Amino acid sequence: MAQMQLTELVARIDDAVAFAARTRVVLAQSIQGVGIDIVLASLPYESRVIDRSSMWELADGVTQRTCSAEDLVVMKACAARDKDWADVTGILERRGTGIDLDLVRKKIAP
Repeated sequence: MAQMQLTELVARIDDAVAFAARTRVVLAQSIQGVGIDIVLASLPYESRVIDRSSMWELADGVTQRTCSAEDLVVMKACAARDKDWADVTGILERRGTGIDLDLVRKKIAP
Protein backbone atom coordinates (compact mmCIF):
# COMPACT_ATOMS: atom_id res chain seq x y z
CA MET A 1 0.00 0.00 0.00
CA ALA A 2 1.32 3.44 -0.86
CA GLN A 3 2.16 5.73 2.03
CA MET A 4 -0.91 7.63 3.17
CA GLN A 5 -0.97 10.99 4.90
CA LEU A 6 -3.79 12.84 6.56
CA THR A 7 -3.07 16.49 5.86
CA GLU A 8 -6.46 18.13 6.42
CA LEU A 9 -7.79 15.57 8.90
CA VAL A 10 -6.49 14.06 12.14
CA ALA A 11 -6.32 10.29 12.69
CA ARG A 12 -8.68 9.02 15.42
CA ILE A 13 -6.50 6.07 16.33
CA ASP A 14 -2.82 5.24 16.68
CA ASP A 15 -1.31 3.61 13.61
CA ALA A 16 -4.17 4.68 11.36
CA VAL A 17 -2.20 3.68 8.26
CA ALA A 18 -1.89 0.02 9.37
CA PHE A 19 -5.57 -0.02 10.32
CA ALA A 20 -6.51 1.39 6.89
CA ALA A 21 -4.31 -1.15 5.11
CA ARG A 22 -6.00 -3.99 7.02
CA THR A 23 -9.64 -2.76 6.93
CA ARG A 24 -9.73 -0.28 4.00
CA VAL A 25 -11.24 2.31 6.38
CA VAL A 26 -9.52 5.52 7.46
CA LEU A 27 -10.74 6.65 10.88
CA ALA A 28 -10.25 10.40 10.97
CA GLN A 29 -11.73 13.48 12.55
CA SER A 30 -12.19 17.06 11.44
CA ILE A 31 -10.42 19.91 13.18
CA GLN A 32 -13.76 20.47 14.96
CA GLY A 33 -13.58 16.92 16.36
CA VAL A 34 -16.26 15.35 14.15
CA GLY A 35 -15.57 11.66 13.47
CA ILE A 36 -15.19 10.78 9.79
CA ASP A 37 -14.96 7.23 8.38
CA ILE A 38 -13.43 7.14 4.90
CA VAL A 39 -13.92 3.87 3.02
CA LEU A 40 -11.22 3.04 0.49
CA ALA A 41 -13.51 1.52 -2.14
CA SER A 42 -12.30 -1.34 -4.31
CA LEU A 43 -15.13 -3.87 -4.52
CA PRO A 44 -17.76 -3.86 -7.28
CA TYR A 45 -20.48 -3.16 -4.70
CA GLU A 46 -18.57 -0.13 -3.46
CA SER A 47 -18.29 1.18 -7.03
CA ARG A 48 -22.09 0.89 -7.35
CA VAL A 49 -22.48 2.76 -4.04
CA ILE A 50 -20.44 5.60 -5.53
CA ASP A 51 -22.53 5.51 -8.73
CA ARG A 52 -25.75 5.80 -6.67
CA SER A 53 -24.38 8.57 -4.46
CA SER A 54 -25.45 12.20 -4.68
CA MET A 55 -24.20 15.62 -3.68
CA TRP A 56 -25.57 17.16 -0.50
CA GLU A 57 -25.28 20.88 0.17
CA LEU A 58 -23.93 21.52 3.67
CA ALA A 59 -23.88 25.32 3.29
CA ASP A 60 -23.80 27.87 0.49
CA GLY A 61 -21.21 26.58 -1.97
CA VAL A 62 -20.15 23.68 0.27
CA THR A 63 -21.19 20.23 -0.91
CA GLN A 64 -20.36 16.69 0.08
CA ARG A 65 -20.95 13.42 -1.75
CA THR A 66 -23.10 11.03 0.30
CA CYS A 67 -24.32 7.49 -0.26
CA SER A 68 -27.99 6.65 -0.69
CA ALA A 69 -30.09 5.80 2.36
CA GLU A 70 -30.41 2.25 1.02
CA ASP A 71 -26.65 1.80 0.77
CA LEU A 72 -26.16 3.29 4.25
CA VAL A 73 -28.66 0.79 5.70
CA VAL A 74 -26.79 -2.07 3.97
CA MET A 75 -23.42 -0.91 5.32
CA LYS A 76 -24.82 -0.43 8.82
CA ALA A 77 -26.48 -3.87 8.75
CA CYS A 78 -23.20 -5.48 7.67
CA ALA A 79 -21.29 -3.76 10.49
CA ALA A 80 -24.00 -5.02 12.88
CA ARG A 81 -22.90 -3.16 16.03
CA ASP A 82 -25.59 -1.99 18.45
CA LYS A 83 -25.02 1.62 17.32
CA ASP A 84 -25.39 0.56 13.68
CA TRP A 85 -28.76 -1.09 14.36
CA ALA A 86 -29.89 2.09 16.15
CA ASP A 87 -28.77 4.07 13.09
CA VAL A 88 -30.73 1.71 10.79
CA THR A 89 -33.84 2.30 12.89
CA GLY A 90 -33.34 6.06 12.64
CA ILE A 91 -32.81 5.93 8.87
CA LEU A 92 -35.95 3.84 8.36
CA GLU A 93 -38.01 6.13 10.62
CA ARG A 94 -36.76 9.25 8.84
CA ARG A 95 -37.15 7.94 5.27
CA GLY A 96 -40.33 5.93 5.88
CA THR A 97 -41.78 4.64 2.62
CA GLY A 98 -39.19 6.63 0.64
CA ILE A 99 -36.61 3.87 0.97
CA ASP A 100 -36.28 0.99 -1.49
CA LEU A 101 -36.43 -2.00 0.88
CA ASP A 102 -36.26 -4.44 -2.05
CA LEU A 103 -32.83 -3.03 -2.95
CA VAL A 104 -31.72 -3.25 0.70
CA ARG A 105 -32.82 -6.89 0.96
CA LYS A 106 -31.17 -7.75 -2.34
CA LYS A 107 -27.83 -6.26 -1.23
CA ILE A 108 -27.91 -7.76 2.28
CA ALA A 109 -28.80 -11.28 1.12
CA PRO A 110 -25.29 -12.25 -0.13
